[in-house]
Amino acid sequence: MDPKSEDYPSGPDNASSTAYNYKKYIQNPSSYANIWNVGTNIIVMRYAEMLLLNAEARIEL
Repeated sequence: MDPKSEDYPSGPDNASSTAYNYKKYIQNPSSYANIWNVGTNIIVMRYAEMLLLNAEARIEL
């Protein structure tokens, strides 16, 4: 990955250190005044789903 690319995870708008990110759901923070009043649906992951993903990953090891 090119560090000068906009897809490189180094700036404050892209906080994922692994580059695994749902970029299509992320907008430029300066494009809206309040994060809860945007037209884009946000991804909500429950704690139970995180535990399930963790268990599935451990099984695959």
